[in-house]
Amino acid sequence: MAAALSAWCQAFLLTQLVEMPLYRRLLRCTWAEAFLPSLLSHPLLWFVLWPVLAGSPSMRTIQAEAIAIMIEAALARGILHRARRPSRAELALALTTSVLANMSSVAVGQMTRAWLDWP
Repeated sequence: MAAALSAWCQAFLLTQLVEMPLYRRLLRCTWAEAFLPSLLSHPLLWFVLWPVLAGSPSMRTIQAEAIAIMIEAALARGILHRARRPSRAELALALTTSVLANMSSVAVGQMTRAWLDWP
């Protein structure tokens, strides 16, 4: 269990290092708001959904990232909402930002794993 928690902490740190600046810049939000999407989606996917997803590790990763994108897009929409109904452009921005953030963290994670054997 300690090894799984350590692996999650390392992956979560890398995810935040990649995703937070993207959320902050693209959504024009605070650092705390930029921290929120991955804070909520990452442990849910890692500890709850990953064990029940079906298929090869690659297929499970695709499924997990699709779920993360939807969760984080909904949270980004909430960040943009701020007491009013978001426009279509803001909804598109929330989804686009979520896709960009998640695909960026996957790419960086794959590169650091291949080049540095981390995380």
